[in-house]
Amino acid sequence: MQNLGLKLILAIAIALSVPTATFAQTKEATEAWIIKQTEPNNESLKGEFKYSIEGDKLISRHEIPYILQSAGKLNYSVIQKSIPLKSIKIVSFVHTKKYVSFNLICEDDCMHQQSLTNDKKVESERRSKKFLFEIYANLDKSFPPRLEKALLHLIELNGGKAKVVKIVEQKEPF
Repeated sequence: MQNLGLKLILAIAIALSVPTATFAQTKEATEAWIIKQTEPNNESLKGEFKYSIEGDKLISRHEIPYILQSAGKLNYSVIQKSIPLKSIKIVSFVHTKKYVSFNLICEDDCMHQQSLTNDKKVESERRSKKFLFEIYANLDKSFPPRLEKALLHLIELNGGKAKVVKIVEQKEPF
């Protein structure tokens, strides 16, 4: 009986001394989950507004269709934005019935935006501290904190460190 007690104590001591592994999602799984969430549920937006993660950058591409008057031909202007994930220092969001919009903010002008023509020529470029990461879908209120957690995890996986800052919505006076 005393031998059994000693074995039990030894087994517990060994179990407690072995470090427990924390199971976090891999970089690939986190990227895939985030991008999957960006597929808009509004059919009219499909194909016009897409996100991707390429290397260490989050990228958005917004295709804006227009008709070239002289040729009567449908063309597209593309606005492409990118932000290095490791440079993001602040993450915050606004959630409405129609969308959730995350503000991903850097300390310097790390967001790069280009306007591209149909033949991929750069029309204009600019830099900014803020990248808007928007998902146009009717999402329940439990979704934004989950996506926020995934974004923070992805930022850390890319060597960055960001904090969450709550956005205080200002009430309209009228």
